[in-house]
This record gives sequence, C-alpha cells and structure tokens, in this order.
Amino acid sequence: MKKAVILLLIIICSSIFGLERTSFNLKVPSGLDAKQYYMDIIHRMRGNNISVGQGANIALGLRYRAWNNIDVNAYWIKDNKEYNIGASYAYYLPKVMLRSQVDVNFFSYEKPPLSRRQNFFYNLSLQTEPFGKIFVPTVNVAYDGYNQKIGLGAGADFGFNLNIGPVESVNVIGEYFPVLNRDSLVNLNRPKNSFAFGLKFNTYLHQFMFMVHNNWEITSRRLMLGAPNNNLHFGFVMNRFQAF
Repeated sequence: MKKAVILLLIIICSSIFGLERTSFNLKVPSGLDAKQYYMDIIHRMRGNNISVGQGANIALGLRYRAWNNIDVNAYWIKDNKEYNIGASYAYYLPKVMLRSQVDVNFFSYEKPPLSRRQNFFYNLSLQTEPFGKIFVPTVNVAYDGYNQKIGLGAGADFGFNLNIGPVESVNVIGEYFPVLNRDSLVNLNRPKNSFAFGLKFNTYLHQFMFMVHNNWEITSRRLMLGAPNNNLHFGFVMNRFQAF
C-alpha cells in the first residue's frame, strides 16, 4: 500500500493541463481531452466532533479519456477492500449551457460473513455553466443495483479568483445527499442524510479540497445510502489532470 501511494505521488508531480469543476463526492461531467487522465487521493477521518484519533478511510482513483467523450476509470477504497471499474460518456448541450454525463460502474467489496458482494452502479450527472462566472450547481441521479435503490445528490460551488502565491482561485463547496425510501435501508442503521461542506484551492499544479462531513464513506453510491449520525469528520481530496 505504501509503495502504491509513493508511486501515485511521483506521477502527480508531472505536467498538468486543465482543471474541472470537481466536487468532494459528487460525480461531475468530464472535461478531459484526448490522452488526458485524472488522478486523485481521497482521505476521510473517522471519529466524532472532527476527532483524528480513530483511523481513516482512504481511496486512490484514476480516470482516462479513452476515445472522444468516453472515459474509463478505476478506484480502490480501503474500507471493505472495495474496488470500482467503469466507463462514462460526457455530452455538452450548448443551447441550454448544460454539461451531462452517464456513468456505469462495476463495484465489489468485502462484507463478512460473505466473501464479496458486487453489482453495478448507474449515475447521471448534470452541471451547468457558471452563473455570473461564480456559481455552479451539480445534480446526480443514480441507481444502485445491489440495493435496488434510486439515489440523489446535489451540490453548490461558488468560485472566486484569488491569485495569492500559487493559489489561483478558491471555491466554497457544499453537498447534500437526501435518502429516498429510507425504510428500505433499516438494516443499514443510517438514519441521517449525508452532507459535506468546505473549500477547494486551485493552483497551476493541483486542486486541494478540505471538507467537514458527517459520513466517512467514499463514493456517491455509499453516501446516497445515508449516514449513521451527524457527528462531524474531517477529510481532504488532492487531484490533478495530466497527459501522456
């Protein structure tokens, strides 16, 4: 695991091209061009009241523009030894200034006493062009094949130019995942809706996101299933675009 993290950090130190209007957990329509790829490191602290003493959940991800508007992606997540592999198709609707993307992902994770559980996750992402060059809303509508459940997620992104040292701009971001038909998830013991809020700092080389959230799970699929309580946790994401 340590070797994988070191290798990823070395790769991240190479050249960058453009930055997307990404979010903490929501999927956003891809802005990659041919031969570009996107990598990220995701970290979620456990513990109550932003405590840092109860371990962490982490993930490593990779997304690559394989052909025209088609991306392929893969994620590894520490908790439950989960992995995701999938593909997406992005499409821009210029008349309504709306970016869209359809994702299909296969996921597999460990859950005792069974060895592994697996299925598909389908997601539609919608994101507008910036209103007033500042505000960008994002919506996710998804279907979890394993839990046979529709999920929703919504986010708001307020971006401002900054130009202080290496920081070119800063974004204030909020996310919310309302659980639909919660009675069907009674066995999961997740009575609260997941949410997150925080800041994203954009530099020429990286995006750094720092957040406070009530759910240390990773991927929008898991957040759409709810949170056990509203205790706050700290997390961060570091990502970057690159090209071959």
